Amino acid sequence: MARHVVRALAALVLTSASLLGGGIAVAAPTTAPPPDGPLGTPLRPLSRAGQAEVSFISDGCTRTVLRYGSRGQCVTQLQMTLYVLYSEPLKFDGSYGPATTAAVYRVQARYGLTYDGICGPQTWAKLVWAHNQARNGLPY
Repeated sequence: MARHVVRALAALVLTSASLLGGGIAVAAPTTAPPPDGPLGTPLRPLSRAGQAEVSFISDGCTRTVLRYGSRGQCVTQLQMTLYVLYSEPLKFDGSYGPATTAAVYRVQARYGLTYDGICGPQTWAKLVWAHNQARNGLPY
């Protein structure tokens, strides 16, 4: 289950990079990969061919307070996060409306945060934590 979430998260991040215009950091391998074996047989596992660190929660957005009526790229990042991590049925329209507010309420209640529907520093911090947990295959 956790691997499925991480794969879906990575695919969503990579395909949405051009739509959101950032929020992705890719770390290049520190050493060159070993050459392939005879007849193109890889000498290394394909899953370790490169190390990529992905995140669609940008630092700028984590410092932004979002509430009902907010609009923009940070709202889209919030909606993507809520959809991928918590299966919230949201549109990625960049508009913080009733559905986004209700999803934020549910996340805040889940983690015992202030239950106000506003995505501020504590809510963002918990979302970043959950994203990191999911990326590492840990419960959140």
